[in-house]
Amino acid sequence: GVAAQLGSLFSCVFIVGLFPVSLFVSVLMARTRTLVVKTAELQQRGLPNVETMGEVASNIFRAQRAGSWVYIMVYGYTLLGNASYLLVL
Repeated sequence: GVAAQLGSLFSCVFIVGLFPVSLFVSVLMARTRTLVVKTAELQQRGLPNVETMGEVASNIFRAQRAGSWVYIMVYGYTLLGNASYLLVL
């Protein structure tokens, strides 16, 4: 598989090295969602629909195109990650 070709050292470095980036992005999106909800409450607007990263991006940038790009990036990255697991098997 791919891990065998890269070697166990590089595989471990990529897994451990990319984890902080993934954690940072997750925390950043969670905090952004919280800020969007609190802002809507302070402005006494209805709560926006912010259940996914794409919806949060659409709300922040006020453009559906931004939400669409985030959906593509998130699900595309997830698809690539799942595909890499299948390649290792």
